[in-house]
Amino acid sequence: MNKGESWIFKKLPDDIFSTATPEFVFQHASSSLEECAVICSKYSSCNSAYLHQSTCIGLSSLSPDSSHPASVGTYTKQREACQGSKFLEYKDICIMVSDLALSWYEAKQYCEDVGAHLIVLDSERKSNSTYEFIKNYYKGSFNEFYVGASDLAVEGKWEWIVPGASNYFNFHETQPNNYHIKYPTFTADCADIHTDGTLFDDYCGQKQAFICEI
Repeated sequence: MNKGESWIFKKLPDDIFSTATPEFVFQHASSSLEECAVICSKYSSCNSAYLHQSTCIGLSSLSPDSSHPASVGTYTKQREACQGSKFLEYKDICIMVSDLALSWYEAKQYCEDVGAHLIVLDSERKSNSTYEFIKNYYKGSFNEFYVGASDLAVEGKWEWIVPGASNYFNFHETQPNNYHIKYPTFTADCADIHTDGTLFDDYCGQKQAFICEI
């Protein structure tokens, strides 16, 4: 957290839950959600908190597992800049995984319309964190998600949509190959991340899920 930056707490969406073992930061007697939030904000490793049987429980994960339910819901710690009901703060990334099936162009516009952009995975850290988020918290039906990279301008020259981004691309060892098995007559010029955490080049007109970030 940068100096002068403040935290807000918002309720974790019902469709976000973890199958992984939760990582507990603290347990403190409390019956007040406000007090619980204050305690969590004092721990840099606390990312969410909830009340259970008059106990405030802080987690470094986003949510508890189903065996330890929150009596009033789980609240996540977010930067004020990470606004929007569907966006969540995860390891310094303000992220939203959408289940809407859109083309890459439509997904790019959708993200921009909500004040964001298709996610830019221009570092190993961001790539790994996004992979972890999908693995632990996404429970939808898609296994490919558009990201903000393409070689639409010049074939073979991959670029992120954000100016100044690095040249890091975690492509699968077989990629990019400018070929999409479902659309063999079209070029594959837009990148998506698969559930193994690697990037593939795909046909930009394919309708699929996508990831926005602020």
